[in-house]
Amino acid sequence: MNFPEEIVINEVVLRDGLQLEKKIVSVKEKEELFSRLQKAGVTSFEFGSFVHPKRVPQMANSGELYSKIEQEAKQTDLIALIPNLKGAEIAYQHGVKIVNFVFSASDTHNRQNVQKSTDASIEELKELQSFCAENGLQLNV
Repeated sequence: MNFPEEIVINEVVLRDGLQLEKKIVSVKEKEELFSRLQKAGVTSFEFGSFVHPKRVPQMANSGELYSKIEQEAKQTDLIALIPNLKGAEIAYQHGVKIVNFVFSASDTHNRQNVQKSTDASIEELKELQSFCAENGLQLNV
């Protein structure tokens, strides 16, 4: 087998690790967690998500968090999870440079997660690719 010489571990605690907490975690608390993880050597973060705040209230402050941590994120990838084109547009408005598009191979899971079929998400991916290319965003799928 040919193994890659390097792998990148993408830390997701600021998004996935906090999104189900009952208490809304403040930007200041998230900044502190980011700082500690960065000091520990983490260089790639999925820092938040641009989803409707009614669906995931914990992510409502993702734009504000990005503006606070982007300056201290030298040589660090800051990645926003996006469920759709609207999420990409909002991420772009906040100056985010890298986005992860989420969809599931399971139609049932995709409908539970982003309220559309997998086929619909794949169709939207085409629009996302165009939007990201036109606006200089790196799109990870």
